[in-house]
Amino acid sequence: MFRLRALCAAALSLSLVTVPVWGTSTPNVSPLGTVIAADRAHVGEAAADVGTTVYGGDRLSTEAQGNVQVRAGAARLLLLSSSAAIVNDTEGAPSAKLLLGTATFSTGNAHAFTLFASKAAIRPQTDAPTIGQVTYLNEKELLVTSRRGVLTVYRCTEMPAEADALAPQSLLDEIFPAAAYYHDTWGEPVVQARLAGFGGRYEEFREVVERELGCKAAPLSASAVLEERPAGEARLAIDRDFDALVGWMLYREE
Repeated sequence: MFRLRALCAAALSLSLVTVPVWGTSTPNVSPLGTVIAADRAHVGEAAADVGTTVYGGDRLSTEAQGNVQVRAGAARLLLLSSSAAIVNDTEGAPSAKLLLGTATFSTGNAHAFTLFASKAAIRPQTDAPTIGQVTYLNEKELLVTSRRGVLTVYRCTEMPAEADALAPQSLLDEIFPAAAYYHDTWGEPVVQARLAGFGGRYEEFREVVERELGCKAAPLSASAVLEERPAGEARLAIDRDFDALVGWMLYREE
């Protein structure tokens, strides 16, 4: 069971998707950002220095007591001591896959940056200035903290059956521990849920989720992240009723 510990300033958006396997994309070799601070840190095998250009696909890492900070467009990424991440481009915006340790990111708008970790994707919910911090504990546990603003946490999981044969209780067994832990630990309710991949059984699952979590549920395509018409493959997936694939695209490894 994947336990997600999250501390948010105002709300937690929980998105649930059932998805097929989606392949990873080719790293972007265009310049992605610039190192603006570094101490006992590396870009690939080379030492990271102030002014070093970072490219899509580069691996950033820090030694014990080290750190490295990268500016990429309207976002900044800081890796703390004994941490590692691979930076990339996700649909035209900077992103990073946290491999170990702790990463802090700050953004100037909702589309400025996405941090991937394990099976989750974390990004700002609004265009307001946002600061988030994620610590990778293990493949099934992350510590997600909002230092400023509101974060949206997308989490994908493969369910034990196809949508037409999946029992609503199976879905609840998967998501309820994370929701209960969040509520009991931080005293904040889950305020919205996004569902995708259930086909003609959407209403059946929506009613169950709303009753058990005590919040409104809506299709993933109604997410604030997708309020503006997304371009490219994401828009095409929604137009063809494959909105579950959009959730997968938000978390897939880059």
